[in-house]
Amino acid sequence: MNGFKLVEDVGAVTNNQAEYMALLKALNLALAEKVNTVKVYSDSELLVRQLAGEYRVKDPQLRKLHKEVSRLVKRFEKFSVQWVPREKNEAGKLLA
Repeated sequence: MNGFKLVEDVGAVTNNQAEYMALLKALNLALAEKVNTVKVYSDSELLVRQLAGEYRVKDPQLRKLHKEVSRLVKRFEKFSVQWVPREKNEAGKLLA
């Protein structure tokens, strides 16, 4: 897996920053593995709506992360992101 750690300490960041950081990690891994199509499922409604352009990115730290995610997303042939309510996110519960 090209030296990627799947779990790492991201330090003192907000939940929203951690969501973006996790997505960046996943996108970089997908690019390293030469994946062309990515479909992301997230229980972060904020992240999903910001990526869809439904919400503005007001926070300066999130704006920086959002810009990087947007740059990486353009490198895929197909990219989609879908919100999954937390109560229906069984896989996410296992990681917590």
